[in-house]
Amino acid sequence: MRKAVMNSVQQEIPLRYTVSIGIITVLPTANTPMDVLYKLTDKALYRAKREGRNCVVRAQLLGES
Repeated sequence: MRKAVMNSVQQEIPLRYTVSIGIITVLPTANTPMDVLYKLTDKALYRAKREGRNCVVRAQLLGES
């Protein structure tokens, strides 16, 4: 996905894009609140932005192996 975005050309004008992605890995249960999942994903995204361009950061719930 990052390569496709980086190499895109819009109206014959080469533009430079970067992609920062935050993802989470979790085995959710019925008791896992969605707001917790959103917050973890958001934190991972902002960590990816801090760590540099074209970066993917994965977070996981505590206690997950």
